[in-house]
Amino acid sequence: NHLKLVRFAVENKTPSALNIRESDFWQPGIRAVMFSQPVSQLLAGTRMDVYVIRDGEGS
Repeated sequence: NHLKLVRFAVENKTPSALNIRESDFWQPGIRAVMFSQPVSQLLAGTRMDVYVIRDGEGS
């Protein structure tokens, strides 16, 4: 059973804060989602990393 870790850089390019949850990144095949910092909002003009563990090739 293979898993794949993917890191996404997420940036808020809007002029206001955005509510954000790990569940926003869930879809079938995703095993886990983790933010690089504990947040519930992504402030205007900021960025953070989102780590996603999903089923890999051969699963």
